[in-house]
Amino acid sequence: MYIYLAEGETKLTVTGRQTIPFPKVDTSTNIKTSNTLKRVDDWLIDNAVTEARIRNDDYNLRQFENINRENITSSDKDSAHLYLFK
Repeated sequence: MYIYLAEGETKLTVTGRQTIPFPKVDTSTNIKTSNTLKRVDDWLIDNAVTEARIRNDDYNLRQFENINRENITSSDKDSAHLYLFK
């Protein structure tokens, strides 16, 4: 199950922490769509890093901090999503 957010919307994590606002969404051109997907991926990983810090969870913190931001995999995104919202 994935969440669907509008630009600027926030969501509560499993620990009750509010995420940072969801990034700007613009799909009017291919380049803008690519930039939007990058912003959404970064939003997800940034929130997972913050959540791991708040939980004092060094194991997951290292995993999320070491994700290659130029090549975020589906499993990276799934892990971050599960960590934040399940």
